[in-house]
Amino acid sequence: MNRAIYTAILFLFCLVPSAAALAQAPVSPAAPPSAEKIRLVQEMYRVMEFDDLMNQMTVNMLDQMDPLRGRVVSKQDEAFFEQLKGSMKRGMARLVPEMMAATTEIYARTFTEQELRDVITFYSSASGQAFLHKGKMVMAEAMTAMNTVIPKYVAYTEEDYCAQVTCGDTERRLFDNMQKGVDISTGRKPLAE
Repeated sequence: MNRAIYTAILFLFCLVPSAAALAQAPVSPAAPPSAEKIRLVQEMYRVMEFDDLMNQMTVNMLDQMDPLRGRVVSKQDEAFFEQLKGSMKRGMARLVPEMMAATTEIYARTFTEQELRDVITFYSSASGQAFLHKGKMVMAEAMTAMNTVIPKYVAYTEEDYCAQVTCGDTERRLFDNMQKGVDISTGRKPLAE
């Protein structure tokens, strides 16, 4: 088993949320936020349990990789896979404070003090806390559900692409390989069948 393939797959799962964030319109730079707005963002992170949320998101994403275990070719690969998952979980736990620090000013520039107070009030309420805690369970189930629609996404992409250009054998093989989980750069299946 090529360890680089496992590594690439796992890192891809971690990049998906970042890609969604990049698709959003950028916030125009403004004057530095006030100390009060910075304090409010930090309070928002606390009541939203942001560190726990990010760690749980990482666990959920990595748990989605568990089906690969049944397709590994050796115990050595399984040990590598487990070590890599553990390292990624611990790496995220170390990174969360830096993520919070890096995004605090962005939230403070984007939201008014009143909006931040409203968010804090909601997430401090019983309903807000229920939303956070139940949301973690929903997130795990939603990620599993998303895995069932990914093949449709590839099919819809193929349909649209081939409607725009003439699809030949090469393009059809590319989409077929995407459906089967073949490494499209090499044409080989990344995992043993």
